[in-house]
Parts: sequence; C-alpha cells; structure tokens
Amino acid sequence: EAQREHAPNEAQDEAQGDPQDEPRPAVATDADWLRGHVEEAAARANATAGSSVVFAGVTVIIALCGLFVAGLPFLTLMGVAAAATVAVAVVVALTLIPALAGALGKRLLPKGRARRLLMHTSLDTMGARWVKAVTKLPALTIAIVVAGLVALTIPAKDMQLALPDNGMADVGAPQRVTFDLIAEEFGPGASAPLVVTADIIRSTDPLGLMEAIGEDLGNLPGVERVVIATPNRTASLGVVVLQPETAQSDPATADLVQLLRSEAPRIAEQYDVSDVYVTGQNAIGIDVVEKTGAAMLPFGIVVVGLSLLLLGIVFRSVWVPVKAALGYVLSVGGALGATWAVFGYGWGAELFNVQKVGPVISFFPIILMGVLFGLAMDYEVFLVSRMREDFVHSGDAKKAVITGFAASARVVTTAAVIMVAVFAFFVPGADSLVKPIAFGLAVGVALDAFVVRMTLVPAVMVLLGRHAWWLPAWLERRTPHLDIEGESLVHHLDHRAWSLTQPAPVAIRADGLTIHDDDGSPLVEGATFTAAPGGYVTIENPDDVARRALLAAVAGRLAGDNRTFDGELFVLDYFLPDEAVAVRRRSQLLLGSPALPPEALAKVPKSVQLVVIDGELNVIQEQRLARLLERGVTVVVGKRGGTDPSVEAAGGTDARADGSGVADTHAQHADG
Repeated sequence: EAQREHAPNEAQDEAQGDPQDEPRPAVATDADWLRGHVEEAAARANATAGSSVVFAGVTVIIALCGLFVAGLPFLTLMGVAAAATVAVAVVVALTLIPALAGALGKRLLPKGRARRLLMHTSLDTMGARWVKAVTKLPALTIAIVVAGLVALTIPAKDMQLALPDNGMADVGAPQRVTFDLIAEEFGPGASAPLVVTADIIRSTDPLGLMEAIGEDLGNLPGVERVVIATPNRTASLGVVVLQPETAQSDPATADLVQLLRSEAPRIAEQYDVSDVYVTGQNAIGIDVVEKTGAAMLPFGIVVVGLSLLLLGIVFRSVWVPVKAALGYVLSVGGALGATWAVFGYGWGAELFNVQKVGPVISFFPIILMGVLFGLAMDYEVFLVSRMREDFVHSGDAKKAVITGFAASARVVTTAAVIMVAVFAFFVPGADSLVKPIAFGLAVGVALDAFVVRMTLVPAVMVLLGRHAWWLPAWLERRTPHLDIEGESLVHHLDHRAWSLTQPAPVAIRADGLTIHDDDGSPLVEGATFTAAPGGYVTIENPDDVARRALLAAVAGRLAGDNRTFDGELFVLDYFLPDEAVAVRRRSQLLLGSPALPPEALAKVPKSVQLVVIDGELNVIQEQRLARLLERGVTVVVGKRGGTDPSVEAAGGTDARADGSGVADTHAQHADG
C-alpha cells in the first residue's frame, strides 16, 4: 500500500527535473544563431541542437523504462510515467520552443550590458577560466577528484535498505503517533506481525495441530509471542501469527524471517503438513529489498553498457565512453555514500530535517541509477560534442577541450542548477520516504555535473590528447555515423548556396577532398571536380589504392568520418560520409581485376543514378554504359594510367575539372 501511495509522488519527483534539460540546448543554440544575424535561427537551431535534444531524451527514456529490470510493477509504473513526461518535453522542445523562438526573433536576446557580455568571446567567461585551471595539471585534478569521490562512496558500504514503516514518519504526524503508541504498549513488532501458513488438509485434529505448531514457532529466538494459531473454517489451511521482538526496519526482524523460512521443511516433516510459507508485511518488505538488490547489478550493467554503446557511436571513440561510464559510476557511488552518511549515520541530520535515521527505502538505489544515467549522458554529450567539433576543425586537442568547454559550460551549469534546485526543494519538508530519494538525486546531479563532467572530464580529455578520439580501424568500419550535432546541416546550407550560383544542376561536387588511410596519412589529397547529371568522369591514377579509395568514397562505400575525410564531397546532393547510406542505395560500384565480370552493367535498376567503375570494359559493356548515360545516369570510371593523378569530366553541360589540385597523391603511396 505504501508503495502504491508514494509511486506517483516519486514519478513526479523524477519527471519534474528531467524535462528542464531538454529544451535548453536548443534555446542556447538559437541564441547563438540570432547573435550571428541569421534569419532562420530557429530552424537552424532545431536542426543542430535538436538532434542532441532527441538523443538526450531517448537516453533518459531508455534509462527510466529500464526500471522494469527490477521486476516490481510499481517501479515499472514510476519509470514509464517519468519517461512519458520526458517524451512530452522532447516534443515541446522540437516544436513549441522553435515556433516561439521564430516568432519572437531577436527579442529573445538580452539587452544592454547583458547583451554586450554575451557578444564577448567564450574565452572571456568564467567557464573558460575554470577549464584552464583544472587542465593546468590534469593528472593532479584527476587524482583529487577520484580520491574525493571514492572517499565519499565509503559510507555506502553500510547502507541498509528496507520498506520503511510509520516509525520513519515525522514526529507528530498521525501515523508516527499511532506507531509509537502501539510500540510502547504492545512492543515494537506489533505493527508488522509475521504470518506463517501451512496446508493441514491431512490433519485429523486441526486445532491441536495448530496449537503445537504455534508453540513450536513461538520458542524460536526473536519471537516475542504467538498472537494466534488456528485453522480456517474448512480446516484446510493453518495460520500462525507471530509478533517479532523488533520493529519492521530492524535487521534482526529480517534474520527472524530467514530463520522461519529455514524451519519450514522441518515443520512440514514433523507435523505432516505441506506448503509452509512465511508472509506478512515484514516478509514482503524483505522480499522487495532482496529483489531490488538483486536487480541492481543487471540494471547497472544495462545502463553502463548502454552508455558505452551510445557514446561510442556518437563520438566514434573508445576512451570517451569509458571515461563517461566510469564518471557515472563515481557519481552514483558518491550520491549513495552521501545519502547514507545523512540518513544512516545521522551526519547533518538536523540540517536536513531528518527526524529519525535508519534504513532508506529499498528501491532508492535503482531509481538514483536510472535518473542519474540519463542526466549524466545528457551533460556528457553536450560538453564533449562541442569539444569534438572544435577538435575536428582545429586538430589541436587541448585547445579544443578549452574552447569546447567554454562554449557549452554555461548551458550545462544552468541545467544542473535547475535540476539540483528541483530535487533539493523536496528535502526539507518532504515525506520521509521521498526525502532520501530527493536528497540523493540532488547530490548525484551536483556531483555528476560539477565534479565529474565539468572537472574530471576536461582533465581526462587533456591528458589523453588526440588519443581521446582513437577508434580501432576494424571498429571504425563497423560503427554507424550518428550526427547528433547537426554538422551536416551547415555543409548542406553552404552547398545549397553554392548550387544556386551554378548554371546547371550538379550530381557530384568534390572540393579539396582529402582521404586519409588508417594511420592518418593522405591517400588522396585536394581532389576538386564536378559533374552534372548524366556526366562522365574519368579518374586516372597509377596508385590502385588511392584511386579505388576515391572511387569508393564517391560511391558512398568508404567507411569513415570527418577524420577520414577532409574537404567537401556531395554526391546526388548527399553529404559524405554522413549520408553514405542514401548514396549507396542510388549507386553501383563495380570493380574488376582487371576486367569487369561479363554480367556487369547488364541489369542496372532504375533507382540507380550513379555508376562507379574501376576495371576494363568489353564492347558490350561500353554499349550498356552509353545507354546509361542516355538515361541520365552519372558515370565515374577509374583507370590505371598516366604518371600523375588526374580527373577528366565530360558529357554534361556543367561537367568540368579543376586541374589545380585534382586527386593529388603523395609519392609515398605511389607503389599502391
């Protein structure tokens, strides 16, 4: 009953904080665009930060729905209710917020001195000064933070979990007065007796049998008295009600339940009964504690594994997700330790209006893990994505950490302060069941946002340097590209502006395209050419590896990201490598060794708009290729020839090649 009563309140406690985070990145990005005098600021912000909002929202929703792992219906209900609220917040952030921002326009910007401060460079902010301080000696920062959080986690080893009874209510509350009065007059165990049931259908003397069983159980240590021992009206079921010597939340009561259950086989054999069970509020509470405790490890594996997977895909890195997961574990440990220090040890209990120390509600740890996971990943993505963006553009790992942190710290700080304030609001006057949950969440968010994400993360990133973005080549090829920062939008807008200056449509546009190998050395450098729909492009290069790398890139078959590709490559108006899947659906890549197989080009689906070939063609295949050109299919042919790499474009009204920097290949790769 207590679980059902408090589930809506706890779901509200979870949900009230989470949605505050979702619109904030979009609004902040909208303000950035407005300061740049961009007319479609709301649309741009939605297309860039909107992806981060969706990712963060989905992460929180998955974490909350993952509470079903505990196998407790009321916990699943709380998670689903909170997840639904977050989903609504995401929809609002993607629809209502941009609409309002578009309608208000530059009136969203602050005026006067505040606006002038916002126009200043990010490197003048407090966030910039903070990140420079914590990264000056990154190893020392890491050691201090980790040691502090580990020390804060130590009290958690003594944490006791239970379904608290009315003795945990505030002094003076009706339920507390009733509980204290019953305990004083009848003993501490009177409010939550234990019930032992047995099937006695075979008994010929049910009254005598139950009296004997009751007397037997009443002699066990920890039992104060036998309240009643009687069969039911049909003499098929026997019931023994026992009053423990200790209260429901006392560990000694849990020991008594285990003792009674261990005695069940002996009772069944000695008295010729069957199906001996121990139940009652005490036993149910103990079962719930055991079940939630057993679910913590699987749930922890799920959320930590999910963080490793999602962040690995987002940032295409090994160390970034590992660092994020370890930081999350430290935050959870610190929050659990701080909560038990107050509610278990009584440190600062008066300060937080804790009127009685003792076990905390059994499902507190798993709720903390679920909510904190979503928020931790949210802050991690918003901070590190900006660092990654700056690193891609500058190539300077340390500078990228400082500039990326300075640009995003204000948003993360504001979001975290709101979250901490929301949870902290419930601590002084909340119900005794909700109070430790609210306290733990407030401490957990503060630790994760300010200690882990804004102190530990930049220090680790600077210490790792360029290695922070390392991903094994075999994993690089198998990792899908997920653009949560909306980077491709900027490229699309630039490409659209460029296309408007051209006299005819363009099917392929390579502008300063450089392709790197697994070691970061350029295979193809500075390739610049265009071809119109129905155009014919010939790429000559004596280096087979470099030539086929360029052809595979054009066909959308070359795995990679912005570290593999430099420059611009648009094929059929799709930006590569981000939208390689769309290009693959509309293209064919045919490779010969050296000649193409006879069936090549025999059946080309009408959906194909681009054919890329590297190999010798026979006469029939050349005729097939001519028909494809007549159909408007763009053709790119690679040839091993010449002494210098070159591109020749023909067959389209706007097909041309810029010979100033076409498909240049370093001499070290000339041997293929």
